[in-house]
Amino acid sequence: MPVLDWSVAVFFDASAITRQATTVVLIVALLTLLVTGLVWIVMDRRLRLHAQLRGERAAALRLERRVLDRTRELTQANTLLGEEVKKREAAEAELRRTQDELVQTAKLATLGQISAALSHEFNQPLAVIRSQVDNAGMLVQRGRCEEAGDSLRKITAMVERMATISRTLKGFARKPGTQTSAVPVGPVIDETLMLLSLRIKRGNATLDFRRPLRDLAVRADAVLLE
Repeated sequence: MPVLDWSVAVFFDASAITRQATTVVLIVALLTLLVTGLVWIVMDRRLRLHAQLRGERAAALRLERRVLDRTRELTQANTLLGEEVKKREAAEAELRRTQDELVQTAKLATLGQISAALSHEFNQPLAVIRSQVDNAGMLVQRGRCEEAGDSLRKITAMVERMATISRTLKGFARKPGTQTSAVPVGPVIDETLMLLSLRIKRGNATLDFRRPLRDLAVRADAVLLE
């Protein structure tokens, strides 16, 4: 106080203020630590998320490359397989063509072997026809027309027999088709026996062919079966 030339000092207990300051400092430190921890957690999660995304992208790229490589390998394998299938189909077609040619060659050779039988089968009906024609002419001259008609019917039967032989020979000589159907076995055997009858006789062979009660059929080509 200047008037009295006094200096007055006031002393008081500052422990409460110190405690408050310490509390404030602690609270601020805790808040700082908490905020720092939250920031660190957020940054860590972001870093992990980025790392996970990078890993997933890398895995996706690797998978895509594997798929592309596998697709390329499969495409090459399919191409090779297609070429192999084409080669096999061509080989099978060539084999079928060769088999058809061999069958046709064998049939022509068989026709050469049965030419004598065919000559016999044709000469016999021709001789009967010639004889019946002469008989029919004589009977007509004598006015025995009914008996002449019997001769003409015999001639017709011989002509039909020769036509049957010709049809059988023509069917046997033609190339087999590719279509199969139900073929009765009995008529095929009959036609084959007719073509080979002379060879069977010359071979002193006895053939016992018993036709079944019902005509059996197989799915085949008639010419190939014969």
